[in-house]
Amino acid sequence: MVASLLKSRSNPSSGVGPICPLVRGSAVLKKLLIVAGIVGAAALVVKKVKASSDERALWHEATTAPDLR
Repeated sequence: MVASLLKSRSNPSSGVGPICPLVRGSAVLKKLLIVAGIVGAAALVVKKVKASSDERALWHEATTAPDLR
């Protein structure tokens, strides 16, 4: 009886759901945290690249000879 109850509760097609709903929720939360970390890292990389590009453009403007025509 207990084995059949556990089997029916762990079967997703039965509509009852998992025995511990936190198991499925924690997997989703883990995936969301990973995605958030990747997005955050990508944002930092973009910010650093833009800052580097802006700095390079500023130095180029400051060190080139002025056009006095």
